[in-house]
Amino acid sequence: MDAFIRQYQYNSNMAPERMQLQNLSMRDNESFKEYAQRWRDLAAQVVSPMEKREMITMIMDTLLEFMKR
Repeated sequence: MDAFIRQYQYNSNMAPERMQLQNLSMRDNESFKEYAQRWRDLAAQVVSPMEKREMITMIMDTLLEFMKR
C-alpha cells in the first residue's frame, strides 16, 4: 500500500488544469459567493495564468451548466 501511495502521490501535488475549472460545478447547497470563491481559489492554482476575460467566460459557462440542471 505504501509503495502505491508513493508512486502516485505526485497526482495530488499537480496543479489544476483549465479542464478542471470547466468541469467544476456549483453544489446544490452552495451559495454563489461560496462557489465563486472555490472556483477562484482553484483558478489561482492553474500553472499558466489565466487572463481575466478567459476566467469570466469560463465561470459563466459553468454557471450556465448549473442552471440547466
